Amino acid sequence: MKNLTWYLIKLIGTPFNPPILDFDLSRELLNRLYRHAKLNKISLLYLEALNNLDLLSKAGLEDRWIQENHEYEEQRGTIVRIARILNEMDIDYALFKSIFPFKMITNDIDILLLGGLDDYRLITDILSRYGYSMIVHISSPYQITFHDERVRRHINPEIKDIYDIDIYREAGASYIIYMDKRKFIDHVITADVNGVKVRSLSPYLDILVLYTHAIIPEFIFTLSLYYTTLHYISILNSGDIIKMIRCAIDNNVYPPLKFHLSLISGIHKYVYGSLPPKIEKILSILGLHPYTFMDSTETPFHYNWETIYKTIAGKMGDLRFVTSLYKQVATISRPRYLLWVNKVILERRKRATY
Repeated sequence: MKNLTWYLIKLIGTPFNPPILDFDLSRELLNRLYRHAKLNKISLLYLEALNNLDLLSKAGLEDRWIQENHEYEEQRGTIVRIARILNEMDIDYALFKSIFPFKMITNDIDILLLGGLDDYRLITDILSRYGYSMIVHISSPYQITFHDERVRRHINPEIKDIYDIDIYREAGASYIIYMDKRKFIDHVITADVNGVKVRSLSPYLDILVLYTHAIIPEFIFTLSLYYTTLHYISILNSGDIIKMIRCAIDNNVYPPLKFHLSLISGIHKYVYGSLPPKIEKILSILGLHPYTFMDSTETPFHYNWETIYKTIAGKMGDLRFVTSLYKQVATISRPRYLLWVNKVILERRKRATY
């Protein structure tokens, strides 16, 4: 029997494949697939597919489609408001892990400041004047979270919402800098969000950040990476594909790139039986084969320790990563912080999604 991932992808389709409805579409199955899409961070993509197929009413999910589209537009507004402030102040920044090639509601908006510590201090000091409140429970020297109080007060600061913004001075988690922002400077583009110019990482670099961040620190793979990869590959030209590979090598994240392309092609082959020629060409360039994805393999799933170790080993050629790793090790020598780190890791290895 095929797993829920198979049914979900078949119904949604991909940039290379139209929806294929060669199975019984009961209301029960459609609702199970919605819950599965929610776990995989693609619930709005699924609801949009149901709407396009005139299946929203059958599933009884019309209200969820309206609500999630509202949340999506509200989060776009969050991007617009902070971008206007940063643009007005002439701050060197880039959104990352926040703009996708399909409708997706993220946990929050992530902004990386590409300048020095002065910009970071200026922004974190001044945002309160614009109606943002600081959330102080984040245990990282590289990140501060703000909530846009102009729209709605924070109901629970422990839970992320669509009005939250993470301001980073490094692409890091806790004390670990998993990618060096100095290598991002030449890979920033200007996107249009609701008529406002927003600086963002180029898709071929942002996907590498997403891969690495999913392994370290999130530890979990969701189908949002599958769809983001396929959508980007469908629009990237051969020059952009080469840039993606070069950026992976330059940023010491070649292992995550190879792992995810093999995995995602394996999922695609499991569902459709074959691969698009464009993906086959990329696999050939990298000397890769599709991962063997089976009925018993379900998404989301936790990366195994081998994948995590290979990612860390690949980063050992990155001086900033190694230095930050030493800082992390030194920090967890404090008993209280060690307990916190252990608690976070255990929780993340057990959770169903993030």
